[in-house]
Amino acid sequence: MSATIGEEAMRRIEEKGYNCGLDLDGMNRIIKCGVACHVRRCKVVFVEGI
Repeated sequence: MSATIGEEAMRRIEEKGYNCGLDLDGMNRIIKCGVACHVRRCKVVFVEGI
């Protein structure tokens, strides 16, 4: 699996707006997690941000 899979997951999180409004709900630390699986291989990418 390449690094672009994690980048694609992070792009989708931003694109879909999954993290929007969390800061308004009082969350002051947001960790985004992207998971990609294929057969028995899995890649997890974490990005911390506000």
